[in-house]
Amino acid sequence: MLAGSVRSTSPVSPSRGTVSTVPCRFPCVIIRIVLYGYQCEYCEGTVRPKKVKREAFKHKKGFIILEDIVIGVCDECGNRYYSADLLHAVHEIATGTKPFERTEKIPVAHVSR
Repeated sequence: MLAGSVRSTSPVSPSRGTVSTVPCRFPCVIIRIVLYGYQCEYCEGTVRPKKVKREAFKHKKGFIILEDIVIGVCDECGNRYYSADLLHAVHEIATGTKPFERTEKIPVAHVSR
């Protein structure tokens, strides 16, 4: 594989599902990444795009909630898949590199036995 390139490890061909083309520094090389339409790694279902109103992420610096985003969700077991861009945004917000819109209070409690 060429240095600086990205390849899909998905078992399906890029002709199925939603595909993204990634620019590359080598003009003769086109890199395609399958974002949706591949088989779930936990069951026989297919990962489909789904727009969600709110999705919470746990980061070592705290919790981040993103709103109105598209994620991959298995149509059988419901397992969630996140793009690298989305996870980078979570990290940037958690570390203060990227600004956030607002802060919300989250209730915390201990449950006694």
